[in-house]
Amino acid sequence: MLKVFLANPFIVLTRDEIISAMDVTNDGQSISDNSGRALDVLVGRLRGKIEINPKNPSILKTERGIGYVFATEVTRQEE
Repeated sequence: MLKVFLANPFIVLTRDEIISAMDVTNDGQSISDNSGRALDVLVGRLRGKIEINPKNPSILKTERGIGYVFATEVTRQEE
């Protein structure tokens, strides 16, 4: 999921766009089968890893009724 957000900084992504961009299965089921809560759980886990205060996110923000936005600059480094 982080790759999806890194590829689209400052762009509001709908829940459906995020789910379709991810090739994720959970116990053999596609995330789209129970996407509502499953996506919320995955976003919460990601926030726990990248946010200073996951309860008040400043990097991965919720756009109520739409989806999420990765609200920070992304700098790519050459390998």
